[in-house]
Amino acid sequence: MELGIEADLITKYPDEESRMICAKFLQNLLTDSLGNAKVHWRGVCIKNAIVTGVLDLENAEIPHETQLSSCHFKEAVTLKKAVFRKSLVVVNSTFQKSVNFNFAEISGNFEADGARFTGVDKELPFNKQEGFGRTGRDSSSGRNPAKETPAILTFTELIPIGLAALTGIIK
Repeated sequence: MELGIEADLITKYPDEESRMICAKFLQNLLTDSLGNAKVHWRGVCIKNAIVTGVLDLENAEIPHETQLSSCHFKEAVTLKKAVFRKSLVVVNSTFQKSVNFNFAEISGNFEADGARFTGVDKELPFNKQEGFGRTGRDSSSGRNPAKETPAILTFTELIPIGLAALTGIIK
């Protein structure tokens, strides 16, 4: 963290259990709430971590370059109205539950190449207003599944100031 180099957890901890980090720790790290710990000017760069617990950064300000590459998020991730003062990179990461980017602002680049959003049982179409979710009406029952099932990934008014790249698999 203080050295400014990527923390690739798989090189030191090859077994999954040893690579688990608590979402609360990550929240505190990204928001400078760890007390005496100081984040290097290059930012936070974590690779191959397994994040346990809900990562809740709603309304948070993240002043650091943030790279969470090839990480596995086991629970929901909420970035609603979060302000990233620099880039956010989640390349090749897996999000097992819902992800909310509504009204998030990213001053640098947003990169999610190869990211996987696997919190639902089938591929979902993207709808700007409802994110990746079920759309349209079920003709047999007249139900509107989009209104009944929360979206796995929502992007209402995501504001990337720099380059935004999102390619991946929505399952």
